[in-house]
Amino acid sequence: MLRKFYKELIELFRTILKSQAEDALKQTSLETLVLSVERMCKVFNDDQNAVKEVAELIFTYMVATDEDPEDEWLSPPEGEYSSA
Repeated sequence: MLRKFYKELIELFRTILKSQAEDALKQTSLETLVLSVERMCKVFNDDQNAVKEVAELIFTYMVATDEDPEDEWLSPPEGEYSSA
């Protein structure tokens, strides 16, 4: 049943990714999309454009950063370095 709507699923993830939604929602959406691709591999093997779209969306999500990084990222605590 979901096979008929895989393009809509991709578009839904694109909409969520571009929105101001919480990161947890974006991450859950990405996991759902990847799981769908894994389970519908024949559909995606037959539609290379969909594979390209999914790969671009995943990459876009991976490189997206917050405009204001958390203080911990700006001044990370110094750790112990061991050369052992």
